[in-house]
Amino acid sequence: MADKRDLITVIGACNVDLITYVSRFPKPGETIRGVTHKKGFGGKGANQAVQAAKLGASVHMISKLGQDVYASETRSNFTKSGVDHTKVFTCADPEIPSGLAPITVETSTGQNSIVIIGGANDELTVEEIESCREIIRRSSWLVVQLEIPQEMSLQAMRIASEEKTKVLFNPAPGVSELSQEFFTLSDLVVLNETELELITQKKVTNSQEAKQVAPYLIHSLSTKAAVVTLGSEGAFYISKEENFSVEGVKVDQVVDTTGAGDSFIGSLVYFLFVGTDIRRALQMSNQIAALSVQSKGTQSSYPDRSVLKSLQ
Repeated sequence: MADKRDLITVIGACNVDLITYVSRFPKPGETIRGVTHKKGFGGKGANQAVQAAKLGASVHMISKLGQDVYASETRSNFTKSGVDHTKVFTCADPEIPSGLAPITVETSTGQNSIVIIGGANDELTVEEIESCREIIRRSSWLVVQLEIPQEMSLQAMRIASEEKTKVLFNPAPGVSELSQEFFTLSDLVVLNETELELITQKKVTNSQEAKQVAPYLIHSLSTKAAVVTLGSEGAFYISKEENFSVEGVKVDQVVDTTGAGDSFIGSLVYFLFVGTDIRRALQMSNQIAALSVQSKGTQSSYPDRSVLKSLQ
């Protein structure tokens, strides 16, 4: 009898986002007045988990929180969003805070700058990851990023490989030195142009160069398949068997781009989870991410399954 794989598991960071909206970014040493302020929930892993859950998947989160008020607020938000947080651990040391992300958003463009304080996210242990083996075994996909210690991400990926669970790897935040094991253990790598340049150490300044550099991921790093996201220009898919581009989605007014890449990844893993072919999954994920940038906030801007019928 085949294993029942009825879950998506995400391992990564949980942060509280402290978002300030400004008319323009301040210059170094300059003090300016903000337009407004908003508190939300983030962390790349948490964002991706929430987006997949909002679309209807059964999602488990693996992470770690402090013993502060942000931890209880984060757990309440997971419950509200439909994400199982029984494997979101709590730090034994009360002095270690939950993850925090001060974010500045420029209202004229929707662009953002982000500083991440890892806090409890940096305290996950090998023993805690191992205790998640059964959840990973029951999962169709494991989603991994780089906001927690790399060895913890790799440990989860090794378990996924042993349990024959597919892995989607998002090498973000981008780093220039990364074990090749991240790529050999991945079934799908999803990254943007900046991350592609850092990983390959090859110049990537536009979408055409990104498409020229992308084969390096397959032929030199031995990953099975990759998606390079190209912002408003869409995305590029490549594997040993094929490659193709998916057009971007025109957005008339960009309000806030914070977490748009995570919305895309959470949507993509949801569509793959329900059996959608990769080309169609990329098209629909682009549309959902485009919807997310038209509202303020991170997870609060993510569309739910009510939009699925309207996707082109």
